[in-house]
Amino acid sequence: MEVDGSSASTGWEGCGWTCWSCGRCAEAGGDGDEGEEGRTSAFVQKVVVEGKVVHGSLARTVERGLEQTREYMDRCGVEEGHLVVFDRTPGRSWEEKVFRREETAGGGAVTVRGM
Repeated sequence: MEVDGSSASTGWEGCGWTCWSCGRCAEAGGDGDEGEEGRTSAFVQKVVVEGKVVHGSLARTVERGLEQTREYMDRCGVEEGHLVVFDRTPGRSWEEKVFRREETAGGGAVTVRGM
C-alpha cells in the first residue's frame, strides 16, 4: 500500500480502521464505472496511546502516565490521547482492574482505560 508517497505493509488496506504501523487509513476501490480506475483516498489520524504497567499504586501509575501522555500529545500537536493501564496485581478482581474514564491533564482530556 502506498499513501502520500510512503509505503507501509499493514494488512489493513481498505478496512476503514487506523493501522498501528503507520497511523494512516486508506480505502481503495472504484464506483463500478468501466472507465474509472480504482481510487484511493487517505487521511492521517494522529492519536497518542501510552501504556503503563502498575507497579505499587494504581493512582500513582495513572498520575505519572497522564503527565507523560499529555507531554507526548503536546509534542505531537494532537488533541486525542489514551492511557492504557495494565494491572497485574495478584488478588485484584477484574471489576477493579477494568475501567474507562476521562481525566484532565495539562489542560486537555485523556481517556484512561484499565485492564
